[in-house]
Order: sequence, then structure tokens, then C-alpha cells
Amino acid sequence: SYSFCTLLFDTQKRKKKSGGKDGKMTESDSSSDLSTPASPLSPFSKGDPILPLNHGGSACLWSSVPDDNELENLTVILCLKSSYSRLATYKDLAQTGVRIILVDEQVGWAKDVVWKFIKADVRNLENLCEIVEKEVKKGGYKVDGVLTFDEYGVLAASVLGEHLKMDTVCPTTQHNVKIINMKSKLRDHCEKLGLSSPKSWVFNPNEEQDIPKEFNLTYPIVCKPTPGAGSAFVELIKDEASLQKYLHETAFSLSNMDDNSYWSVISDVKILCEEYIEGQEVDIDCIIRKGEIIYAKISDNRPVSPPYFCETGGIAPSRLPEDAQGIIMDQLERFVQSFGVEMNTAMHYEAKYDPVKRQSYIIEANLRMGAAETDCLNKTVWGYNIARNYVLLACSKEPRRCPHETPLSYASSTNFRPPSRGLLTRLDIPLDVVHSPYFSGATMYFTPGDRIETPPVGFKALGWMVCTASTPGEAEDALEDLSRFYEVQIDDVCEG
Repeated sequence: SYSFCTLLFDTQKRKKKSGGKDGKMTESDSSSDLSTPASPLSPFSKGDPILPLNHGGSACLWSSVPDDNELENLTVILCLKSSYSRLATYKDLAQTGVRIILVDEQVGWAKDVVWKFIKADVRNLENLCEIVEKEVKKGGYKVDGVLTFDEYGVLAASVLGEHLKMDTVCPTTQHNVKIINMKSKLRDHCEKLGLSSPKSWVFNPNEEQDIPKEFNLTYPIVCKPTPGAGSAFVELIKDEASLQKYLHETAFSLSNMDDNSYWSVISDVKILCEEYIEGQEVDIDCIIRKGEIIYAKISDNRPVSPPYFCETGGIAPSRLPEDAQGIIMDQLERFVQSFGVEMNTAMHYEAKYDPVKRQSYIIEANLRMGAAETDCLNKTVWGYNIARNYVLLACSKEPRRCPHETPLSYASSTNFRPPSRGLLTRLDIPLDVVHSPYFSGATMYFTPGDRIETPPVGFKALGWMVCTASTPGEAEDALEDLSRFYEVQIDDVCEG
């Protein structure tokens, strides 16, 4: 079986038969022999399998897409390596000839997919610019662009891009980053523009505060850190007693975070409390150049299980009616235009659509490529490589537009949530699943021996899987069928 690694297959190598009675896809001949695991080869050879570096398990295959000669020999500075889930993305970029200079405190699992490493703390922006500029001059590197795939590297990428006088500053100016990344400021910005977003107010978790009377609070409400990402510490609150409990426990959790956690790069975390919006939550994955939307595709989020808002998977393309999608896209256009030509970014935009009010509400705008299965969904359904196009954008080259007006296929995904907390002893996807013509990709984030936590302590999924088919219903059925074979075992741990 394939364990604890990223598995992605080229869906374009399969023939999707629609002429049969059931319309199901069948496997076609492929240049890769899928009956046996791929052999370990150089991580920089085109078409070779990805090696799961520090996460054990068998070698695995990465989706093969046409080579992009424009990317060869481009040199980019990458601010923060992000989580292990980005390995496949960096592998793919390295295979095209992109040279990645990683700026982070540790190179870790990225050591075999980056070209150079510069040790620096992205929280200290002044020292960051000085260190990077010195190392770039010392190495004689010609830097073509600066970018990040991590929520907490966004401001650093902007600051560094401006300092190094890049022709294109990604994702946007420092001023704009501070508005968009700070959810409370994003709410204020939307209100000034007349763009619908949840009514909200901000708490400092380290101070005693009363609820503002003018808010006319109606429970339930949603509380979340600002800034923040990955639905961590996002919770549905039903009454004032629960609110006070949440504020106390979240303040304690954030103040006791490991130095290696995402939260260690944030110096000032506050709590955003906002009204709960009913309706369908959607993601829009975008490429934006000089304020123009080059690529934007909507996918639906699966329902979450309150009180927490941990992602459970998605459906692409969106099943919302065409008029509803038009309302959402109109709001996105207005939002992007409000920042003008200074917007040069990949963006993972999150909104909620209320079908009763026929209204779209902005939830978040993340100035980087979406995480988890986002990349796989866009490649599977639209044949679009967001990461490669973001590199072109950062290097002042023209990103490509999506060549397809209709989806190549339909996809459904699931996020494997841990059933309990404890010690992971097994996490596996059998080969029969991987070889299915409906399988598109999967990633497992943990290995046996890892400690697994559940909300409100831990919010990370164990992994994800994407299935694809020629109809939406088939994709859903395939995901349900193949998910049954996913294997996980977590043993209880006796607390000392």
C-alpha cells in the first residue's frame, strides 16, 4: 500500500468514456505502469516520482502536465516553506527548472526541492531584508521574483519584494496586505465599499472587555483569531458564558504555542467575533495580475460540524445556480478592483452565499494559493496549474488564462478528520484505491508515532483525497466508495 505521502495521477492520461450506459470512466493505456510502485529517482528529473522525504512510505507519482519553458531558469525567493503539504507543489516547480531560494529559519523537509537556503526569521522584517539582500549579493543571484505559499509569509514577501525593487510585488503592497490579512480591517474595508460581510467586533484576549452594546448581539456568533488560517480556533458560540470560556481558553492556547508553530510568526493576535451567516460556503481560487482577474473558479465547501469549522472537503465545479455564481463573482470583481493595479497574486477567496437573501458575503481573502486539495481540484477539473502561473506572475511574466470554458471532469474531495486524539499507529490508502480510475490524488500529513490532537487543541486533518468522474454524481459515489478503504488507527495515550 501507499502510506503517508502525496499521491497524484494525471487524469488527462485516462479516457473518460461517456458513450456507455453508465457513463463511467475506464483506465486507458498510460506511460506509467501503475501496477507497481514507482522507483526512487532524482527529485529534479522531469516525470520522476516524488519521494516522501521525512514522512516515510512508498515513492509516489506526481501529476504530469505539459512543460512550461517560460519557467526554466527563473529564480524566485520563497518566504517560508509552509507545511509538508506543499512538497508536491515545490517538486513540480523544480521539475520545470524553477530555482527556489527558501527564506526560513529551517530548511527541514524542503531540502531536496529548493535550490538555495537563506536562514532568516520572517517576523523580523528589518533584519529579514538586510540578511536576504546580503546573501543574494554574496551568491550573485539574479532574483526574478518573490512570493510565498504560506499565510504567515505574505507580509514578508511583500516587504522583501519592495525592498529588492521587484518589478512585480507579490501579493500586493504592505498597506494592502495589512488590510486583507487582518480580518477586522478586512471587515471595515468591505463596509466602506458597501460589500457584504459579517458584522463583527474585535476582542483582545488578554484584556477584560464587555460586548459592545451597539452590536445588538444575537447568538450564535462565530469567533476566530485575527490573523489566522486553516480554521484553527474558529468556533460557533451559542451564548455569553460560552464566549467568555472561548476567550479564556483561546488566549491560553495561543500563548502556549510551540515556537515551531504557525502562530509563532504572529506578534499580535486578537479575536474577531462576528455574526453567523447561513448558506453555502464557497472558495474561489484566483490568479490576479495588475488588478485583473486572469483565472477564477468556484468550488463548494462541504458542510462542517459545529461548534468547530474544520474543513471536511469540497465539490468542483460549484453546483450553485448560474445566477448565484454570478452574484459571487460580481462581489469578487468589486473587491479586487478596490485595490487597483497593485494586486498581483494567487488568491484563495472564501465567501458564503445566502439563497434566501440572494446575497454573497465575503468571509476571507487569502493572498496565496489555497492549501490541502485546492491544487489537485483545479488541475483535475480545469487543467490549470495555479502554482506555475503564480511564479510567472511573480517574475513579471504573463500568467496563462484557463483554456477551457467547461470543466474537463467533476471532482469531489474529503478531508480525513481524526476520529479521536492519541498516538497514530496506522494511516494508509491501499493500492486498490490508488489504481482506481476515479482516484485523482491524496495526501497524508502524519506518520505512525505522531501525536494526534482534535479540537479545541488540534485542528489539522490527517489528510485528504480527491476523486474524479465524468458526472458530479459519479464523483460523489466514487469518493464514498473509495473512502471506505482508507485506514486509520489512533491509540489512547495515558496522560502522566
